[in-house]
Amino acid sequence: MALPFIKWPGGKRRQLADISAGFADLDLSRCLYVEPFLGGGAVALAFAPRFRRALLSDYNADLIGAYSAIRDDPQGVWDALMTLVQEGNTEALWLSRKELFNSGSGSALERAALLVFLSRYGFNGLWRTNQQGEFNVSWGGALQGLPEDQREMLFSASEALRQGDIRLEASGVNEVLFRLEQTDLSGYDRVVVYLDPPYVTGASGEFTGYSAAFGVNHLHVLSRICQRLHTSLGERLRLLVSQPACALADEAWGFLGKRTPIRERRSIGASVGATSEANEYLYQSTKSVPVRAEGGQRIRLRQGAAK
Repeated sequence: MALPFIKWPGGKRRQLADISAGFADLDLSRCLYVEPFLGGGAVALAFAPRFRRALLSDYNADLIGAYSAIRDDPQGVWDALMTLVQEGNTEALWLSRKELFNSGSGSALERAALLVFLSRYGFNGLWRTNQQGEFNVSWGGALQGLPEDQREMLFSASEALRQGDIRLEASGVNEVLFRLEQTDLSGYDRVVVYLDPPYVTGASGEFTGYSAAFGVNHLHVLSRICQRLHTSLGERLRLLVSQPACALADEAWGFLGKRTPIRERRSIGASVGATSEANEYLYQSTKSVPVRAEGGQRIRLRQGAAK
């Protein structure tokens, strides 16, 4: 099974069994899979190749560019990554590479290698962007070498992305879902949509993601878009949504009809080695529902921190 080649906030590698149970009863070879918050791609890399067709997207164009480069030329990305590693990892050198990446310079292959390198040697080994979409993690110290399985991660991800009919796209989630509603889906038994948006946890707009561009209003708009899509496709749509265990999530996604609690001990970004008990829900559609009266205002969502 292919594993994520980059550490992403809120990654779902340890929840694959829980999430895949939501579509275990389907013949995936006759289904369309859509994941608009790709992030680290744990779910997509594990299951997208099994579907008849898959659309994997994220607002973060640099991330999608890295996926594309790794799919097309994993050896080239690996060679470029090893060159960066061999040149060293002083703070000054790391910061210069961070500046180079944020400037938009370099080929797709070079930028893919930089993305993996900066993530690996950044604080806590994760990827995070600011409101401008710039990588803004600080230097993680003079770490030596790469994880032993880093090369395997790149090549297994490449293989998974080339196995089936998989499309990569740099698009916002609302754009993807609006287009899905207008697509002829007669060739598929079911459409499986998995959403893992940044975790909004309260009315104040606080969330457990790493971008300041997704708040309560965005969550409610996304919920209304999904209600309309659910009404339009009915039982042909299998919609799954990962969310924190909180009242706001229930308000947004309770219409789906099924909620499965998931309890997990996960790392948090405040300090190295710190963990917290993260109670989460997996919401799943069970039947068609009416659309709320508010309607679906189109809002462009930034997904640089999407999981």
